[in-house]
Amino acid sequence: MHERELIINELAQGMRPIPQGVAWFAGLAEDEQRLVLRELTLFCLQARATQQDAEEALARSGIRRT
Repeated sequence: MHERELIINELAQGMRPIPQGVAWFAGLAEDEQRLVLRELTLFCLQARATQQDAEEALARSGIRRT
């Protein structure tokens, strides 16, 4: 398991605070950020996330809807 997968998992389980995750993500190079987003997408598909789950996640993250 890659460190980024572990961090994503800990964030999802509430084991790490979201601001720490945001800072971690912001500190990554752009290509690494893309890998994280791809992995996160795969995790969401595996978890069978719904549109409502996605909307809640966006609201909680503070990410702009673009």
